[in-house]
Amino acid sequence: MTIAYSWAPILHWTSILFLAIAGVKVGPAWLFIALGYGLAGLRIIQSRKFYSGLQGSINSLNAEKLHQLSKKAKDIYWGKGGEFWQDMAEALALFIEFKEDQANKLIDKWQAQITSLPNEIKHLPANYRLIGNALMRKWERIIEIYESDLLNEELSNDDSTQDLKKKKKRTISPTILLPTARAYAELGDFEKSYQCILQAKLDETQYPLMYIGQSILPFFALIGARKETEQLLEILDQNKNTFPESLVSYWRGQSHLSVGNTETAIKFFEESKTQNPSKEFWIRVDRQIERAKNKSSELISFHPDKEKQVHDIWNVFERSDFVLAVVNPDNKSKAVLTLFVINTLFYLITDAYRLPGFQENCQTAFSVVVDMTNWIFLNLALFPKEALAGQYYRFFTYSFLHSSFTHYFLNMVMLYWFGRLAQNIFGTARFLAIYIVGGVLSGVTQALLTPDLITVGASGSLMAAFGAVLAGIFRLKDRLPQQVWRYQMVVLLGLAVTQLALVDLTFNYVAPKAFPNMAPHIANFAHLGGFVAGVLFGLLVSPVPPKVTDKFVDEKRTMNA
Repeated sequence: MTIAYSWAPILHWTSILFLAIAGVKVGPAWLFIALGYGLAGLRIIQSRKFYSGLQGSINSLNAEKLHQLSKKAKDIYWGKGGEFWQDMAEALALFIEFKEDQANKLIDKWQAQITSLPNEIKHLPANYRLIGNALMRKWERIIEIYESDLLNEELSNDDSTQDLKKKKKRTISPTILLPTARAYAELGDFEKSYQCILQAKLDETQYPLMYIGQSILPFFALIGARKETEQLLEILDQNKNTFPESLVSYWRGQSHLSVGNTETAIKFFEESKTQNPSKEFWIRVDRQIERAKNKSSELISFHPDKEKQVHDIWNVFERSDFVLAVVNPDNKSKAVLTLFVINTLFYLITDAYRLPGFQENCQTAFSVVVDMTNWIFLNLALFPKEALAGQYYRFFTYSFLHSSFTHYFLNMVMLYWFGRLAQNIFGTARFLAIYIVGGVLSGVTQALLTPDLITVGASGSLMAAFGAVLAGIFRLKDRLPQQVWRYQMVVLLGLAVTQLALVDLTFNYVAPKAFPNMAPHIANFAHLGGFVAGVLFGLLVSPVPPKVTDKFVDEKRTMNA
């Protein structure tokens, strides 16, 4: 990434680092921690809101909203990145308004700089050009661009040796293939549309399920697969910010039109107009209404040749859903929420005495809180000698106590991520067993190997969940795409090495030697014990496959399906 694109994120994260140092050197620590996390969270929220607005405006053909987003882009993405997103949003708005030349001029500006663009956005100018042509319903133009690109690739390979051919063989981005698949479907060439979707390998992309659903919805609606269309619309309708109600009605009408049910199709098209005030949207819907009026209302049976195509594309969606459920869960977990609430209550109770002005203004209450905090730590923390002498409950209770806000916060972040992963892979009951038993075994390990170190924190339980996730993904390797499985294993093993070998050893052995006043304070044996327990649990207990979308059921299709 060139400095033109990197200086803004570097400045942002340098500011957060400055706040962290200021918290240590100046204080109060809680204030600077809050400011640091707030600054980090603000950037994430702004970026997500911008992208969500972009997607929603494209889907609803809201050019005015895209013009507004274009003006705000530089406030969210500074520097060259802000200029890029400003132009992309503006280009999309111009495409919706059929101002093709102006839009292409903005796209060409960035296409000419393609080699200097960061890798994560290099594909976007070409992708947004295709989306722009889709917004103008220029399906032949999209196919022309795609097939011309393929031809250039073949000619390039013809000029190479056989060895170079293999090296130059390129995988076409799903962001190119998916708009092309829709173009083929709109023109009735479902075989080529089908091949483009298969070639995109959506189960390997880990794209959000909503994006995948929106991308393959046109195939199902236009081919006349009413059952799959309705299932997808039910899923997509859950996020009205990016998939407005007007689109639900539009694609419902399109699926009826594809099987010859013109009266019902017109009804849904008219309904979609009442749900979206965009004039650009109305223009496109009116074209479909005119098309429906000129089309025969004769029942159209679902052709057997299309059955396999529909079945295969629906399986792509199910596999993508399964992969996301395993490695990138977005579901809400009552078990994780319960553990979070318990840990938070204990933290608030035991840390209340640190509130600014509490001691000065409420001395009596302050004394009560301090006494209660001392009692909780003295009776529930892991004092190794007392625990091994018979107070075994300490091996369980210590995991709900935390020594500082940072300690608590980092553990809750880990609980949120790896807790949901472990629950998705092993189910609720087994996840709770991993969490509780792993925490107990990590405490036993810590007590046996470091009998003089008092221990608190959920880290041992969470390392158990982490270890179980690692083992679980290993055991699911036959059900996950190889590329996804290998990537996850490398990332998880890297995190394990970072935590166990670098963080724990640095804070416990290297830092105290460099700073004599700094006492070892990371319970590295608890981490190690929890991790090993989790891995063994994950290898011994069978994963429970995550719940995914309902399986495809073969049934005869007609226009009334």
